[in-house]
Order: sequence, then structure tokens, then C-alpha cells
Amino acid sequence: MADRGPLPDRRYIFKDFDEIAVVGGGRCYWFLKSSVNKNDSPKAGKIYNGEKAESGEFPFLVAVEHTWFGQFCGGSVLNEYWVITAAHCFMEEKAPDIVQVRAGSLEIDEGGTVHKAEQIIVHNKFSEPFLYDNDITLIKVKNRLDENPYVTFVNLPTSHTKILKSGVKVYAAGWGITSSNRLSGFRSNILLKVTLNILDHNKCAKAAFFKRYQDADLKLTNNMICTQTIGKDTTAGDSGGPLLLREGTNMTLVGIVSFGEGTGKQGDPGVYTKVANYQTWIHKNILGV
Repeated sequence: MADRGPLPDRRYIFKDFDEIAVVGGGRCYWFLKSSVNKNDSPKAGKIYNGEKAESGEFPFLVAVEHTWFGQFCGGSVLNEYWVITAAHCFMEEKAPDIVQVRAGSLEIDEGGTVHKAEQIIVHNKFSEPFLYDNDITLIKVKNRLDENPYVTFVNLPTSHTKILKSGVKVYAAGWGITSSNRLSGFRSNILLKVTLNILDHNKCAKAAFFKRYQDADLKLTNNMICTQTIGKDTTAGDSGGPLLLREGTNMTLVGIVSFGEGTGKQGDPGVYTKVANYQTWIHKNILGV
């Protein structure tokens, strides 16, 4: 998987009037549909050694879609009516009437069940005091997300969740672009997964990536988690999707895909919203108290 830099770079792409791709900040884009046959399996090494996800392997993962243009971000199901995703997915548009989520499908823009958005709650301190801080959003859907073998609710961190020390293995999945070129490329037609390694917070803060953007109010905060895995990363189009820690047979949502260069190179970490820091915010907004 690959991505663009953290600064906004808006582009409009037209192809046979089939789909318009609006490129915004962070990892969130709408891309041209791939010409690859949906029945084709990805080759090993595609998206930095990512692999095809199996049916039911990530049943809490949903595609966040524009009702006209299709998938532009990922998200995770919290309960029957709420999905958690990234705030930067809604830098361009926050109107719920043009947003929907697709659950229970491995294919992009096809299959599963579609749930129209009723409400979108972007964190009120998103990008304050630094770019991409508090990169978290909740989507409430109109028609409920019922659990089944292909749709379940994600586990949130608890006091017993394993400490994310450097080198701990975590997992991500999405339909992001399969090219290392972060400003162009085709989305994957099928859900792909990748295994990543946690990077020490202090080492991440000193990475070459943050030095390049030190004049852009981009800093690593305590609300962020880093990964660094040579040859692997998350990508444009994976934004808002889950960073997962395997605990026994369960997966825990420890992060949300946020920003980074996405090159999979030394000094270019992937950065994720630290979900554990938002438990109170999540429950307050979902319960309305």
C-alpha cells in the first residue's frame, strides 16, 4: 500500500465520465476504478507485500463511500448504528446525505449491504493544535448494521490491551491504491491486508518524514501511533480504516489510518490515530451523554 504526503493537493481526474477522483489531504482520495478483472487475485508483492483478505477475516471493516463516486475511505463498525473512521476523510464534504457505508463485502463498490449516513461527527479539535491531530470521526447510519458472519462489531482497547511496544505486529486492510506513486494509481478491486510493525514513538518523532514537514505544523503527538515496516505501508484510499492488534482470536482496534508518505521506506513511518485516547469521546457521542 502507498500514500501521499500530508499536505493538501487537490486534483480532479476524469475518465469516460465514469468516476471523478478528488484528491485531498492525508490518505483520503477518490480514485479511478481499476481495469483489473475483479476475479483476478493480486500478485504477491502487490501493495508492498500485501495479500488478499479472506471472506469474513475483517468483518468489522466497511467501505465509506460517496453515493455517486464510490469508496473513498475505510471505517470500522462499532455497533448497530455507528462506524468509526478518520476526520480527514471529511475535509472536503461533511454532508451525510451523500455518504454511505458498505458492509460485508470484499469487493470495492459492490456486494454486501449499503447503509446511508444519518449523521457525521468530526472531532471538534481535528488538526488542532497540529495538522492531523485528533483525526477521528463517527458516522451514524440510518438502517442498522446487523451482525452476521460477514459483519461484526470491532473491539475497542481496554485497560488489559497489550502495550504497543516497538516491533509489536499489527494489521491493516483496505482498498487503497496499489502503486507506490502517492499522487496517482488505481484502487484495489478486492480487500487487501498487510502486516506492520509498531515503531517507537520517540524514534518516529525523529524520523526524516517529520523533519521534512517541520515548517508545516505537522508534529507527532501523543494521540498518534507509528508503524515502520520496510516495503510495506497503508495507502491512499485506506484512510479511516483499522490498525488492529491480534489478542488471541480477537482483533482490537488500536489505530485509525491517518497520514504519511506511504513509501514503505526507512524514515517514512505510517501514522495512525491512537484510539485508546478517545474512549470517552466515542462513548459520549454514541450515547449522547
